[in-house]
Amino acid sequence: MIEFNTALFLTLGNEGTYSNNTHDVGGETFMGIARNYNPDWTGWKIIDTLDKSKLKKCNILTEHPNLYCSMAAYYKEHYWNKILGNKLGDQWVANKLFDVAVNMGPPRAIKFLQESLNLLNKDGKLYQDLNVDGIIGNVTLTTLTSYRRFDPIRTLIKFITLLQAEHYINYIRKSSSQEEFARGWVNRLHIKINNLPE
Repeated sequence: MIEFNTALFLTLGNEGTYSNNTHDVGGETFMGIARNYNPDWTGWKIIDTLDKSKLKKCNILTEHPNLYCSMAAYYKEHYWNKILGNKLGDQWVANKLFDVAVNMGPPRAIKFLQESLNLLNKDGKLYQDLNVDGIIGNVTLTTLTSYRRFDPIRTLIKFITLLQAEHYINYIRKSSSQEEFARGWVNRLHIKINNLPE
Protein backbone atom coordinates (compact mmCIF):
# COMPACT_ATOMS: atom_id res chain seq x y z
CA MET A 1 0.00 0.00 0.00
CA ILE A 2 1.28 3.46 -0.90
CA GLU A 3 1.51 5.79 2.10
CA PHE A 4 1.26 9.58 1.97
CA ASN A 5 3.03 9.92 5.33
CA THR A 6 6.07 8.06 4.00
CA ALA A 7 6.43 10.49 1.12
CA LEU A 8 5.76 13.47 3.38
CA PHE A 9 8.43 12.39 5.87
CA LEU A 10 11.06 12.08 3.13
CA THR A 11 10.15 15.43 1.58
CA LEU A 12 10.25 17.24 4.92
CA GLY A 13 13.84 16.01 5.20
CA ASN A 14 14.56 18.20 2.17
CA GLU A 15 12.81 21.24 3.60
CA GLY A 16 13.70 23.59 6.41
CA THR A 17 11.22 24.98 8.89
CA TYR A 18 10.86 28.73 8.31
CA SER A 19 12.73 31.03 5.93
CA ASN A 20 12.23 34.36 4.24
CA ASN A 21 15.07 34.69 1.72
CA THR A 22 14.88 37.73 -0.56
CA HIS A 23 16.34 35.67 -3.44
CA ASP A 24 13.66 32.99 -3.15
CA VAL A 25 10.92 33.68 -5.70
CA GLY A 26 8.57 31.73 -3.45
CA GLY A 27 9.09 34.34 -0.76
CA GLU A 28 8.33 33.46 2.83
CA THR A 29 8.45 29.68 3.16
CA PHE A 30 7.38 27.27 5.88
CA MET A 31 8.37 23.60 5.58
CA GLY A 32 8.38 23.93 1.80
CA ILE A 33 5.10 25.83 1.50
CA ALA A 34 5.98 29.08 -0.26
CA ARG A 35 3.70 32.01 0.53
CA ASN A 36 3.88 33.53 -2.96
CA TYR A 37 2.68 30.27 -4.52
CA ASN A 38 0.37 29.18 -1.70
CA PRO A 39 -1.15 32.36 -0.24
CA ASP A 40 -4.42 30.58 0.63
CA TRP A 41 -2.82 28.15 3.10
CA THR A 42 -4.51 28.69 6.48
CA GLY A 43 -1.22 28.10 8.28
CA TRP A 44 -0.04 31.59 7.37
CA LYS A 45 -2.60 33.03 9.78
CA ILE A 46 -1.05 30.97 12.58
CA ILE A 47 2.52 31.84 11.57
CA ASP A 48 1.74 35.55 11.52
CA THR A 49 0.90 35.35 15.25
CA LEU A 50 4.19 33.62 16.18
CA ASP A 51 7.78 34.74 16.71
CA LYS A 52 9.15 33.71 13.32
CA SER A 53 12.76 33.66 14.51
CA LYS A 54 11.86 30.85 16.92
CA LEU A 55 10.16 28.83 14.18
CA LYS A 56 13.54 28.11 12.60
CA LYS A 57 14.73 25.96 15.50
CA CYS A 58 11.63 24.56 17.14
CA ASN A 59 10.13 21.08 16.87
CA ILE A 60 7.00 21.90 14.88
CA LEU A 61 5.27 18.59 15.58
CA THR A 62 5.50 18.89 19.36
CA GLU A 63 5.46 22.68 19.83
CA HIS A 64 2.91 23.61 17.16
CA PRO A 65 0.91 20.45 16.33
CA ASN A 66 -1.98 22.46 14.84
CA LEU A 67 0.46 24.10 12.41
CA TYR A 68 1.97 20.71 11.52
CA CYS A 69 -1.47 19.20 10.87
CA SER A 70 -2.44 22.17 8.72
CA MET A 71 0.77 21.77 6.70
CA ALA A 72 0.27 18.01 6.22
CA ALA A 73 -3.37 18.42 5.18
CA TYR A 74 -2.44 21.14 2.68
CA TYR A 75 0.31 19.00 1.17
CA LYS A 76 -2.06 16.09 0.81
CA GLU A 77 -4.79 18.12 -0.88
CA HIS A 78 -2.68 20.34 -3.13
CA TYR A 79 0.29 18.09 -3.97
CA TRP A 80 -0.26 14.41 -3.17
CA ASN A 81 -3.80 14.29 -4.55
CA LYS A 82 -2.77 16.31 -7.63
CA ILE A 83 -0.21 13.65 -8.62
CA LEU A 84 -2.65 10.84 -7.73
CA GLY A 85 -0.08 9.54 -5.26
CA ASN A 86 -2.25 6.66 -4.06
CA LYS A 87 -2.67 5.37 -7.64
CA LEU A 88 0.97 5.39 -8.80
CA GLY A 89 1.43 1.72 -7.99
CA ASP A 90 4.83 2.13 -6.34
CA GLN A 91 5.92 3.91 -3.15
CA TRP A 92 9.28 4.93 -4.64
CA VAL A 93 7.66 6.61 -7.63
CA ALA A 94 5.15 8.29 -5.33
CA ASN A 95 7.95 9.53 -3.05
CA LYS A 96 9.90 10.99 -5.97
CA LEU A 97 6.95 12.64 -7.71
CA PHE A 98 5.65 14.10 -4.47
CA ASP A 99 9.03 15.63 -3.64
CA VAL A 100 9.34 17.14 -7.12
CA ALA A 101 5.74 18.39 -6.92
CA VAL A 102 6.41 20.15 -3.62
CA ASN A 103 9.59 21.71 -5.00
CA MET A 104 8.45 22.56 -8.54
CA GLY A 105 4.67 22.13 -8.66
CA PRO A 106 2.53 19.09 -9.55
CA PRO A 107 2.30 19.81 -13.32
CA ARG A 108 6.08 19.81 -13.72
CA ALA A 109 6.45 16.64 -11.64
CA ILE A 110 3.88 14.92 -13.86
CA LYS A 111 5.62 16.17 -17.00
CA PHE A 112 8.91 14.70 -15.76
CA LEU A 113 7.13 11.36 -15.28
CA GLN A 114 5.53 11.50 -18.71
CA GLU A 115 8.71 12.54 -20.49
CA SER A 116 10.72 9.87 -18.67
CA LEU A 117 8.23 7.19 -19.71
CA ASN A 118 8.51 8.41 -23.32
CA LEU A 119 12.32 8.36 -23.22
CA LEU A 120 12.25 4.77 -21.95
CA ASN A 121 9.78 3.25 -24.44
CA LYS A 122 12.42 2.31 -27.04
CA ASP A 123 11.02 4.67 -29.67
CA GLY A 124 7.48 3.44 -29.16
CA LYS A 125 8.28 -0.27 -29.32
CA LEU A 126 7.22 -0.97 -25.72
CA TYR A 127 4.24 1.37 -25.48
CA GLN A 128 2.99 4.54 -27.12
CA ASP A 129 4.35 7.98 -26.33
CA LEU A 130 2.39 10.05 -23.87
CA ASN A 131 1.29 13.61 -24.42
CA VAL A 132 3.57 15.54 -22.02
CA ASP A 133 0.87 17.83 -20.68
CA GLY A 134 1.38 17.72 -16.92
CA ILE A 135 -2.04 16.15 -16.40
CA ILE A 136 -2.13 12.72 -14.81
CA GLY A 137 -4.98 10.36 -15.59
CA ASN A 138 -5.76 6.84 -16.75
CA VAL A 139 -3.50 7.00 -19.82
CA THR A 140 -0.42 8.02 -17.82
CA LEU A 141 -1.20 5.49 -15.06
CA THR A 142 -1.72 2.69 -17.59
CA THR A 143 1.55 3.59 -19.32
CA LEU A 144 3.35 3.52 -15.97
CA THR A 145 1.94 0.03 -15.37
CA SER A 146 3.14 -1.02 -18.83
CA TYR A 147 6.61 0.38 -18.16
CA ARG A 148 6.95 -1.70 -15.00
CA ARG A 149 6.71 -4.89 -17.09
CA PHE A 150 9.88 -3.97 -19.00
CA ASP A 151 12.22 -2.04 -16.73
CA PRO A 152 13.05 -1.59 -13.03
CA ILE A 153 11.56 1.35 -11.17
CA ARG A 154 15.06 2.62 -10.36
CA THR A 155 15.65 3.41 -14.04
CA LEU A 156 12.50 5.50 -14.24
CA ILE A 157 13.39 7.38 -11.06
CA LYS A 158 16.89 8.09 -12.40
CA PHE A 159 15.40 9.63 -15.53
CA ILE A 160 12.99 11.78 -13.51
CA THR A 161 15.97 12.92 -11.45
CA LEU A 162 17.95 13.78 -14.60
CA LEU A 163 15.11 16.00 -15.82
CA GLN A 164 14.90 17.58 -12.39
CA ALA A 165 18.64 18.33 -12.48
CA GLU A 166 18.37 19.76 -15.99
CA HIS A 167 15.62 22.08 -14.80
CA TYR A 168 17.73 23.34 -11.89
CA ILE A 169 20.71 24.01 -14.14
CA ASN A 170 18.64 25.89 -16.70
CA TYR A 171 16.97 27.89 -13.94
CA ILE A 172 20.33 28.93 -12.51
CA ARG A 173 21.61 29.84 -15.96
CA LYS A 174 18.64 32.17 -16.46
CA SER A 175 19.08 33.86 -13.08
CA SER A 176 22.46 33.81 -11.36
CA SER A 177 20.85 34.87 -8.06
CA GLN A 178 19.45 31.33 -7.86
CA GLU A 179 22.99 29.97 -7.42
CA GLU A 180 22.36 30.54 -3.73
CA PHE A 181 20.06 27.50 -3.75
CA ALA A 182 22.24 25.25 -5.94
CA ARG A 183 23.68 23.14 -3.13
CA GLY A 184 20.30 22.50 -1.58
CA TRP A 185 18.88 21.50 -4.95
CA VAL A 186 21.76 19.11 -5.60
CA ASN A 187 21.19 17.51 -2.22
CA ARG A 188 17.54 17.10 -3.15
CA LEU A 189 18.60 15.06 -6.19
CA HIS A 190 20.26 12.46 -4.01
CA ILE A 191 18.77 9.01 -4.39
CA LYS A 192 19.71 6.07 -2.22
CA ILE A 193 19.97 3.79 -5.23
CA ASN A 194 20.90 0.78 -3.12
CA ASN A 195 17.52 0.93 -1.45
CA LEU A 196 15.55 1.10 -4.68
CA PRO A 197 13.89 -2.08 -5.92
CA GLU A 198 15.25 -3.84 -8.98
